[in-house]
Amino acid sequence: MMFYVYPVIIEVLVIAAIISGLYWVFSEKDADWVGTIFIVIVAIGIIAGGAFAGIFSQTYLSDHLAVSEISELPNSELDTIRIMPLAVSERYARDSLQYPRYQLGTGDIVFINRTPHWEYTLIPDGFINVFKLKNRGAVYVDMTTTRKNTQIIEQ
Repeated sequence: MMFYVYPVIIEVLVIAAIISGLYWVFSEKDADWVGTIFIVIVAIGIIAGGAFAGIFSQTYLSDHLAVSEISELPNSELDTIRIMPLAVSERYARDSLQYPRYQLGTGDIVFINRTPHWEYTLIPDGFINVFKLKNRGAVYVDMTTTRKNTQIIEQ
C-alpha cells in the first residue's frame, strides 16, 4: 500500500541503487561508503520527492481530466437520488454519538434495504481505551436526504 500511495519511493530507491552501484563499481578503495551513500540519497530523495509528488499528480489530473462547463444545474426528478456530502453526514453522526469513550471511524458507503447510507464505525477513543474496549457498533446516516436521519446499531 505504501508504494501505491507514494510511488516516488520506488523511483528514489532505484536511483539510489544505481548511484550506489556505480560508486561501488568505480571506487577501488572506498567500497565501505556504499551503504552510507545509499541511505543519504534515499533520505534526500524522499524529502525532495515527497514535496513535489503531490504537485505532479494534481498537474497530471488537471491536464487529462475531461470537463465541460454548464450554465445551470439539470432538473432533478423524484427518482434521482441526491447524495449527502461526507462532511455533513460526519457532523450528523458526531452529533448523535452517545458514547463518551468512543469516536467515529472513517466513513464508508453501505446499503441497508437497498438505500445507501454513510457508515461510521464506533472505535475506542484514546490510547488505553484501544486496548481495554472493543468496537461498539456503527452509526448509519441516510445519504438520500438532507435531514438528520441517523441510527446507531450496536454490535
